[in-house]
Amino acid sequence: MAAQNSGATITAVELDEQAAQQALGNFTDSPWAKRLRLIHCAIQVVTTNQCFDCIVTNPPFFQQAFKGIDPRRNLARHTDTLTFTDLAKAIAQHLNDNG
Repeated sequence: MAAQNSGATITAVELDEQAAQQALGNFTDSPWAKRLRLIHCAIQVVTTNQCFDCIVTNPPFFQQAFKGIDPRRNLARHTDTLTFTDLAKAIAQHLNDNG
């Protein structure tokens, strides 16, 4: 959605292998494919030196909560592997000074 409503170049970060593969397929099929890039890893280990004007996140939001039976869904929704502190550090590291 961000790509279709702006001329921005979009860099996505995705931890989950299946979600990353699906995103790559969606990127390839997109009219904005030339402006879309995917980094498949945890946000805590992104090694790009690039800084961004805007960072949009879909962070995990459950802390110390009961988990469901789907481990992939739990990974996406719970802060076990991405704490709010780690997310804030990654944003601070990759956001432009005026971002």
